[in-house]
Amino acid sequence: LSNLETIDRYILSVAGIEYISKNFTYKEHLIGMPYGSEVNAGKYMSNAVRDYLYAENNKKIFPRNFHSDYLRIYIQYGIFGSVLFVFALFYFLRKRKILIYALMISALANSVFYITPIIFLLSITRNINYEN
Repeated sequence: LSNLETIDRYILSVAGIEYISKNFTYKEHLIGMPYGSEVNAGKYMSNAVRDYLYAENNKKIFPRNFHSDYLRIYIQYGIFGSVLFVFALFYFLRKRKILIYALMISALANSVFYITPIIFLLSITRNINYEN
């Protein structure tokens, strides 16, 4: 970890933030981009990472490719969607504080809420009582 610029998750997060800061309009900051929209963020990342994403997605980059639920939700749903997401997360998991913290931290560098296994995990743990 001596050089963060070589870690793909870091490169993708920085590219996503840079894309948002340089390309989003006020409207997009509020309500996001249409779902499924392509994100032209290739110029904000290293050639190797960009080429890998292009090869994987038919020369396109999508919000899910940033490997961060926060960036994905912000790009697709803006500030309103991001706030709703955080409130919903706390509301539905309010008695499972450890699970909330684990999901919030892992969502920084992974698309946890985008993948099916997390939904399965949440569904099988919904009746387990946790202590505060």
